Amino acid sequence: MKLFIIDAIGPFFKGYKRKTINWSKIPFYNLENGGKVDLDKFKAIRKDFDKLMKKFSDIGYNAISIDDLAHLVNYDFYPKKLQNKIVQYQQEYKILFQIAKQYGMKIFVNTDIMFFNHSIARHTKKKNSGIIKMLKHACQYVLSEFPVDGIIMRMGEDDSHDFESDFQSKLTIKKPAQLRSFVKNMLPVFEKLNKYLIMRTWTVGVYKIGDLIWNKKTYDKAFKKIKSKNLIISMKFGDTDFYGNLELNPLFFRDHHQKIIELQTRREHDGFGLLPVYTGWDYESYYKKLKKMKNIMGISVWCQTGGWTRWKKLTFLDDSSEWTELNTYSTLKIYKQAYSADKAIDEFFKNKEIKLFLKKYKSISDKILYLPSQKKLYFRRSRIPPQAWVRWDQVNVSYLIEYFYKYLKCHDFEVSQEELAEIYKLGKKLKIKNIDFIFATLRIFYLIRESFTNPNKKIKLVEEILSYAKKYPDSYRFSIQHAKKANFGLKIMLKIFTRKKSKYRLIDKIMMTKLFSFIMYEIAKRKIPKDSDKHAMSFKSLFK
Repeated sequence: MKLFIIDAIGPFFKGYKRKTINWSKIPFYNLENGGKVDLDKFKAIRKDFDKLMKKFSDIGYNAISIDDLAHLVNYDFYPKKLQNKIVQYQQEYKILFQIAKQYGMKIFVNTDIMFFNHSIARHTKKKNSGIIKMLKHACQYVLSEFPVDGIIMRMGEDDSHDFESDFQSKLTIKKPAQLRSFVKNMLPVFEKLNKYLIMRTWTVGVYKIGDLIWNKKTYDKAFKKIKSKNLIISMKFGDTDFYGNLELNPLFFRDHHQKIIELQTRREHDGFGLLPVYTGWDYESYYKKLKKMKNIMGISVWCQTGGWTRWKKLTFLDDSSEWTELNTYSTLKIYKQAYSADKAIDEFFKNKEIKLFLKKYKSISDKILYLPSQKKLYFRRSRIPPQAWVRWDQVNVSYLIEYFYKYLKCHDFEVSQEELAEIYKLGKKLKIKNIDFIFATLRIFYLIRESFTNPNKKIKLVEEILSYAKKYPDSYRFSIQHAKKANFGLKIMLKIFTRKKSKYRLIDKIMMTKLFSFIMYEIAKRKIPKDSDKHAMSFKSLFK
């Protein structure tokens, strides 16, 4: 492995006052004032950026990923005001790139396929030929004019409605054949300049390309027989988003393409660094399976990127999380220096008892929050996550979730009150920061999980949640809606519309026709929480 990439977006969020932050991309509009780039903010960004580069370099990372291509390339068909703004961004990024290079960092710029505004839509007419031509030019310009080593492309997800910018991305590639054609068209630019094109397979189940992350047939249609030393395929470690309790994605072993594995150390589905979730043991298990594979080029680590939350910890900067820092440190040590997950803890904390605390917490937390690894469920082109009721900083329990657990026969989870108490006792002994909050949160999760199959616990649960919310008002938010009676129609729907193996059935193929998809959406939208589209891509997009 030779590429150890880490995201460098943290400094751009400093002082960001929005209540709930979208951590998926730099909030560019927050870096502007009166239609111009706020130069005072960028002065502060430079200081934090330098601090971050030094920290990354000290740990052992040798490359950064940073947003984004659209703000680095200018066009004469843009409005004059936007052209002037882009010039300012170019000047500021050149300074940041110089700082990164001083610490020996390779630089990879992120982009979506495709970013749009009214001017781009008119210029390209939203046709693939026009889009590819423009994107080729944009890549060639940035790779030639800036000290950039490659471009990281996301083609399976677009910007959510809450992302404010001069550019809004929209899904453009809808079929495997389109992706194949796109890659083949783009590669000559990267080969000529000897730079890397990093294509991400992450998708959210939209369109025919939506199962690229796990479906070998779709993957082969997109990438088979393409040969280039400048192409790297980047994949999340599992067949869904960054959750625990996932097996390594088998597509890593599919062919001889160069690959990197994406790993998240500020776990967006496990408390954003507020909770002591250690990723080392999972990531070590993946490393052991990949270490002998010569085509694995390295890792791409997310220490800040991902998710929606009110919590504003900036890794290695403001109010940083020691758990995120541990994960970021251990991930590099495991993949670059072949550390064991245990050794990384011992070296980071200098206290071997913390290792016991983390092991106990992980064991209990996994049992409460996650389905057993063998319990899989798929809907259309997506695998349903193994943890479905804690969504970023919100806990949403509905009768659909309850039936989901019953359907998969996950009634029991082997955690006792004594084990919970042991976590608290050990945390107190070790003087773990915020152990009262950590324990209270784990206990609330325990009581909620218990209520799925024990109706007698539901009334008491409401009292417990109210007490927790009063004590920790800036913590998780709760929406609890238990089923009042059996809903046999829901059970039938789950059986028909979901499957326990990834392979498509005939009914799945029928469900993915346009007419059936429309009917399904109209039925399903009545069963989901009204605010389900508040963040991320719309629920409706899953039916495209």
